[in-house]
Amino acid sequence: MDDIDDLFAEPLQDDLNDELPDDLTSGLNDGLNGDLVNGLSGGLDGGLDGELNATLTEHINGQLTLPQAVPPPGLTAHLDKLHQGGCNQTMAWSRLGALACINEDSKNVKIRCLKFHRDGNWGFSEYTDSTLMDKLLYPDPDCVHVSWSPLGSDLLIVDNSGRIAVGFMLYALNRIMIPKILNHDSDGNPNTVVAIKWLNQFKKQIAIAGVASKSGSHWRYPLSGAEPRGPFSPNHKAGFLIVTRGLFLKLYLQVAGVGDWMEVKHELDRSSTSHEPISHATMCAEQSQSKKDDEILLAIHTTAGRLRLYTIRIDWQMSQDSTHVTASLRVQHVTQLDRCLPLFDQSVLSGMPADECQLCFLTLIPRAPLQPGQNNTTSPVVLAAFSHMDPSASIVTTVSRWEVDESRASIDLIFSQLSTKKVSAGHLVDERALKPLEDVHLDGLVIGIELVQHDTQIALHYSNGNTEFRDRNMGELLMEETTDRATCFNRVGFTFDESTPCLEVALSPHSTVKVSMNKGQEYKVSSMHRYLPIADPEAISQVTAAFVLQHAASEGVSSPPTDDLLMTMWEFERQLTEEQRKIMECQFMKDLYQVLQITEKCTDSNIDAYIKLPALGKTASMQASLSVRVITGGGLQWTRSGKIALTIQSLRIIALSLSFSRANLQKGQDIDLHRPDVLDYLVPQIKWFIQLIDYIMDQLFQVNRVMGVSDPFDGDAIAAKVESAYACLILVMCTIPRTYLRNIIRTIKTLPSILQNGMSQAQSSLAVKYTALSAALRGGVTQPKQLEAVLEITEKSLNQFYTRLHPRERQDLEMQLLAEGTIPTGLTPFIQKLLSQLVEDFRTQAGEAEELLAFRQWGPVSLVDDKQTLHWQADTIWDATRKIDLTGRKVRTKTCLRCTSITEDIKDRAPRSWLTNLTRTCFCGGQFILDKPT
Repeated sequence: MDDIDDLFAEPLQDDLNDELPDDLTSGLNDGLNGDLVNGLSGGLDGGLDGELNATLTEHINGQLTLPQAVPPPGLTAHLDKLHQGGCNQTMAWSRLGALACINEDSKNVKIRCLKFHRDGNWGFSEYTDSTLMDKLLYPDPDCVHVSWSPLGSDLLIVDNSGRIAVGFMLYALNRIMIPKILNHDSDGNPNTVVAIKWLNQFKKQIAIAGVASKSGSHWRYPLSGAEPRGPFSPNHKAGFLIVTRGLFLKLYLQVAGVGDWMEVKHELDRSSTSHEPISHATMCAEQSQSKKDDEILLAIHTTAGRLRLYTIRIDWQMSQDSTHVTASLRVQHVTQLDRCLPLFDQSVLSGMPADECQLCFLTLIPRAPLQPGQNNTTSPVVLAAFSHMDPSASIVTTVSRWEVDESRASIDLIFSQLSTKKVSAGHLVDERALKPLEDVHLDGLVIGIELVQHDTQIALHYSNGNTEFRDRNMGELLMEETTDRATCFNRVGFTFDESTPCLEVALSPHSTVKVSMNKGQEYKVSSMHRYLPIADPEAISQVTAAFVLQHAASEGVSSPPTDDLLMTMWEFERQLTEEQRKIMECQFMKDLYQVLQITEKCTDSNIDAYIKLPALGKTASMQASLSVRVITGGGLQWTRSGKIALTIQSLRIIALSLSFSRANLQKGQDIDLHRPDVLDYLVPQIKWFIQLIDYIMDQLFQVNRVMGVSDPFDGDAIAAKVESAYACLILVMCTIPRTYLRNIIRTIKTLPSILQNGMSQAQSSLAVKYTALSAALRGGVTQPKQLEAVLEITEKSLNQFYTRLHPRERQDLEMQLLAEGTIPTGLTPFIQKLLSQLVEDFRTQAGEAEELLAFRQWGPVSLVDDKQTLHWQADTIWDATRKIDLTGRKVRTKTCLRCTSITEDIKDRAPRSWLTNLTRTCFCGGQFILDKPT
């Protein structure tokens, strides 16, 4: 305590003694002489009041920091658990958005999800108990660890004996099906699982976000792709490796049958460990020395304090028909440290010997993602976090690091190749070493470590509730110096405000939302936030750019849903005015559409590929979700741009359904359009689309009546008189929805001939379904060909106009239509021509049909919240995904986590795989959770 004594010189002691009462002075002197905490406690008990407390604080402020935070209940027991090692993660967040938590009694697992509530707040859904543990083959399970697969659909639960229960998510985030028990022979401490490593299932590129930069009024968003590291599952099914405390390595891979798993077992080298059990272990993907394939690095810490490094290679054997898989494991010991301890630093550890620090976490940081055209100069790093709590409640965490040094290995590899020197297992000699790096000392107890941002950042969770982000070298992340650059959120001012003491923390898939848990299993969810004392437009633009960058990097096929990013953006917008919020959302959507080049890819020649573009569905989903507004008295409404986005989502699903159902038609093969389950799905979709055609034509007729033949087009005036027609005009004028409308109309024109051929050969039950689809096609008041003519003439006129514009100008016009939901003044001549001539002609042709449109029910397709629609919504339970009325029907339902709409649960009907995928998520793009039976 010499360093503390030096802080207090004699004048300071004299000054304090003059101001403090006698009963406190003696206690304080005792504290200054070495027993600070006990001395202060004695003085405080002697009668320190608020005024004297302020005086003491004023004297010692900045020179001595006293522990302020009260440790959370159960911290000591939790710390002992961390010291003992093993797998002890009691909650885990799936990349699909489901949070799995072990119950307080450790007998089961419950599932919760982020959900947007109808009061306008994001939070957790009600928890659902998993049925996974109810059907296990052994009694009285004691669950200690949960983990999700990289795709987020497979859940793994480990008990304290090493048994593993594994199941998969089915049609809803909170339903886990098909339990399976692995590691059956586990019984006792030697079989306790100490590390788990999932295998990647697909070799799909990872999107890496660079640094967004602003030039003038436009932002530039650099994105690049990085190759994921293996080893990969050869059959693209779930697989993982485990390490047991008794030095066994096991590989599990799901094989052909549902619930069937293959097991491969390998014993680690025991020669230099004298059978010392493992306390902690960790694994990461790594590139092999030959760079021809991938391997896994394994670091273990034994109960004797040794740190050992291994490499693991998996040799796969596939049958010729790819239906049968076998595997073997090759494990090689690389190097060893006999004493895995922090560097001795007396001043930092406050007199505590280094060997009194106990290991809490062992983590392997893999190489940074390798991007095309770049040389990867990073190396794997072993990170060990040692924590200690002394009797005075001072908490110290020391992070020790060792770089996997390949310099010697590279030289040895060259000589080994020249001499063809081999070891008995057939490997080249691997002599990689562990190079010690400088320790990092942290003020606080670290209770969790997570690798985020594709392993380029480290998240440190503290027992006081704070979360800190550092780079992979444990350096602090600094704020961007100017507002014309944007990267990750923690570098543009976002932090976690939550500081409630806790025992465990888990981060959401994009690391912007965290959930903390205390001893009583009270869960608290909080989002990263940035406060703006002054609503600076440049700061808002920078924050918006950061959101665009992170969303753009999350638009791949296998990218996780962006609900956590949406929650963070929603929370940030709370401090903005409605006008500032609109500006932010417009910038966000315009930039996101542009950086993903969504409008440029929308052409007739590319329509088949375009309708399957995942980025379009995810981007339109974000537009709809951001456009939600909470109305007075409760309930939700969507802005005009949000309704346009929802309509695009519905059109996209119908276009995909028709495309898949007619696949192989040109080849003369059987098509899914003749399947009963597909017809059941298509009939209500076609009914909805025919109704949408009638609705658009009705709104165009209304605008024509309001404005007159010769009146100039006035968008504001039209919007004031016929608001719903304004949105319909955008559907006609904007390239994306217009292309979808034309594509669907062209497709349904081919259906009558297909149905006629099917009717001649169909059985009676199937003939009824053909008749229903034919009736749906003929159910409109107007004809699809009328809207098709409107769309074709509009397309031709706009293309002629766009040829005279710079591509950027066309893009701006399209974005004003799509993202802002407003009609640019530059397009008013075309609307004038459309409404005063073409629509007038169709009104004349429609005759009595125009009057019949007034009696149509527009509730399911209305683009405005008029009284008729609001009454219909209040009286109807509408399945917006399947386009059917569920009112009065006793069916099991699922609820969307984003738009709160419901759909019928059809898991038992075994539809076609493409149909299953289309109905797996809501039409708005959100994920479903299964509702409780009523």
